[in-house]
Amino acid sequence: APKETEEEKSPRRPAAFIFGAVCSGIGGLGCLAILILSTMVQVHVTKKRLLPDGSVEYYGGGSVVGYSLIGFIQQYRLQALLIFLAVLIVAGAVSMVVGRRARLSN
Repeated sequence: APKETEEEKSPRRPAAFIFGAVCSGIGGLGCLAILILSTMVQVHVTKKRLLPDGSVEYYGGGSVVGYSLIGFIQQYRLQALLIFLAVLIVAGAVSMVVGRRARLSN
């Protein structure tokens, strides 16, 4: 009876590793897509310039556009998507480690 239980569990172990790899891959590709898009789509940015007297002036917001990852995420409200992708990466990594350890313990 114990051998049947081990044989039943063994197909699940590689599946956990593959599931983890797929989840991490999807999360990583999603984050990469957001990063690439932030370099292609201009958003409203705040810039700073140094004045002759040594003080710093911040300008922009409405009329100044540029490329900014944080600005892109904020303007298009992608915080929830980014958090979801990060959770996918972490959950996938944990699943891969658990699947790998279970496989090595055999």
